[in-house]
Amino acid sequence: WENQPWNKLLCMAADGLQARRVHLVGYQHCALSANQLNFFPSRRELGSLPIPDVVFTNALSAHEMLLQAGFPSECFVMAGSMRLSYEGQPAPTRRDPPFSASVYLPCDLLVAREIMATLVGNDEVWGRSQVRFFLHPHPDMPFSVIGLGPADGAALESAQHSVRECPGKVDLMICSNTVVSLEGVAMGMP
Repeated sequence: WENQPWNKLLCMAADGLQARRVHLVGYQHCALSANQLNFFPSRRELGSLPIPDVVFTNALSAHEMLLQAGFPSECFVMAGSMRLSYEGQPAPTRRDPPFSASVYLPCDLLVAREIMATLVGNDEVWGRSQVRFFLHPHPDMPFSVIGLGPADGAALESAQHSVRECPGKVDLMICSNTVVSLEGVAMGMP
């Protein structure tokens, strides 16, 4: 569900079928940014906006953004991400610590801050788990704008490697709302 015109038309068509016990379930599948105007109609429009009977959101930040925008809380359920399915694929090989991950921060300030706050706020856990995070800020969203950076956590450091070097440098790529995630999948990175 993206609150696009075709989503609204489908909801309107389903309204006539509710007597037959047809209900629509939406899944908010993408990362949200305040710049995605389709997700943020005017308050006046919200009262008559056709939406699914229930919408599963994929992250707490997205869930809260939609509720703050005025969508009815009774229709939105925090469900978590179902974007990538690994069914039928072999489980990744486990290895002993230390582990490393490249973190690609998006140009969306709120999402970048949330990722950095999570990394910084769990620094003690990362130390015990022997995890290192190599941070890649978006060129248009430097650490000085985000307000947090590599100096704020013992397990954090500024990345010195490119996306193409990830398979040989790190165990995992963490991306949100960036095209880098597609590059990582294409290279076979978890």
